[in-house]
Amino acid sequence: MAQEIVYCMGKLMKKALREYKKLNGCLPQMIIFYRDGVGESQINLIMEVEVPEIKKAFLSFGEDYKPKFAEITVTKRIDDRFFVNCCKNPQPGTIIPSTVVSDKFEFFLVAQNVTCGTVTGTKYLVITDNTGLT
Repeated sequence: MAQEIVYCMGKLMKKALREYKKLNGCLPQMIIFYRDGVGESQINLIMEVEVPEIKKAFLSFGEDYKPKFAEITVTKRIDDRFFVNCCKNPQPGTIIPSTVVSDKFEFFLVAQNVTCGTVTGTKYLVITDNTGLT
């Protein structure tokens, strides 16, 4: 089985932030991090291992560096199928934010146009968020 948890995520975030600062002369004030390749059973491990490592990486740039941060997991291997008017695929860009999702900040997004067969949405789950975005 392939390992999906990245135990060096903090080091990777530090490297990305150093590069950002080098190119822009400052650090970002808001970071929205999309994490792909995570199965439902791995969400807790991501929250326990990767998220704290990322937050530690922020501190390595000084106690005052506290960017707004959201991490969103992306799951493409899902069984859910969506239809409009019982027989048409939804258009690309369609968001399904309620009814078939949990009470957590979770939604589906139709990211592609499907002309043959049924569309499979991509599932997004916000696992940490202090951005203030709605």
